[in-house]
Amino acid sequence: MEITGKNITTTLEAYTNKVQQTKQPAASDPGKEQPTVKGDTVSLSKEAREVAAVTQKIEETPDIREDKVAEIREKINNGTYTVDGQKAATNLLAESLINELV
Repeated sequence: MEITGKNITTTLEAYTNKVQQTKQPAASDPGKEQPTVKGDTVSLSKEAREVAAVTQKIEETPDIREDKVAEIREKINNGTYTVDGQKAATNLLAESLINELV
């Protein structure tokens, strides 16, 4: 069916009236059983529920590890923070190689 021009208003009014009629019980026959209006349902697979749970955990995990930041800040303030140059260089090279491979 093609809905254009003046038909849009008429069609929307008819649809709205029909929806309202199905939601409201008929007042003319109170003893008559009304049809049940069923809503849409969604069923998620086990894998989808697991993905949703993992995604929620990731969203709840803070981007910044405050405990680690506080520990490093304290070491810097005390003058006891040291950087292992060899380890830093190794990590930089490893990350660079991984980025080139990907």
